[in-house]
Amino acid sequence: ATGTQLVLGSGRMIPGFEEGLVGAKAGEERVLNLTFPEDYQNLELAGKTAEFTVTVNTVSAPTLPELNEAFFNQF
Repeated sequence: ATGTQLVLGSGRMIPGFEEGLVGAKAGEERVLNLTFPEDYQNLELAGKTAEFTVTVNTVSAPTLPELNEAFFNQF
């Protein structure tokens, strides 16, 4: 897939995928050799090993609003 957004810690990918991207910087390419879980929903992939070549386009962190009176007055 191209242009896919991923939030580390979301648990959306197979085990090891997100962990393999921890510390990656924008522009960096990582190659991940991972095994799909035996109980994976796609039976053709269940238990099989695959190589994922991932290029990190951007890295960002969520920003939380300042918890002040102005913020609370919005609700």
